[in-house]
Amino acid sequence: MPLTNFDPDDYPIVVAIDFGTTFSGCAYAYAPEDKEARAISSWPKQNVQYAKTPTLNLYKKVDGKYKMVEWGWKSKLQMESPEASNYVQLYQYKPYLDENLTL
Repeated sequence: MPLTNFDPDDYPIVVAIDFGTTFSGCAYAYAPEDKEARAISSWPKQNVQYAKTPTLNLYKKVDGKYKMVEWGWKSKLQMESPEASNYVQLYQYKPYLDENLTL
């Protein structure tokens, strides 16, 4: 698929996701009105406004399959609870960047 120039009229909302090893963030803009992106700084169970949330995913086994039940700060808090042994938390993600991929 050939790359084309970006036309804001084609995309009413533009979203950027920073999926980090330790923390992740997200920003968005309404095109073409917004001159700057708006960072999301209010996350579930986060006590202070901050543009990042922990890169954590919490899974629980349901009917023999693991189901994601929490993420971010809620995942961190759940792992501090007495029921923590009922969950599996994924953390410290490492990206795989295929060096052979051509764009």
